[in-house]
Amino acid sequence: MKIKKYPENTPSNICGSCHKSEYKKLQTNHTKHSELHCATCHVVHGFIPKCQSCHGLPHSAGLHKKFPNCLACHKDPHNLPMNRKK
Repeated sequence: MKIKKYPENTPSNICGSCHKSEYKKLQTNHTKHSELHCATCHVVHGFIPKCQSCHGLPHSAGLHKKFPNCLACHKDPHNLPMNRKK
């Protein structure tokens, strides 16, 4: 199995040619993640980084203990405005 690595400056539209829905979300929602190239986070094809690798632990220890999975609240890193339960 060959592992594909990409330089961090690989244009996101190259990734978007196959990963259409993720690319569209990043282009539609103008957040800090949409300003990054896909390969900034996904340096190896298929690699899904932990949020903490860039963001550390941005909330209190108690909140991280209660919600250890970032995606429980921040549903989709490609569509970042926080999804809140109503």
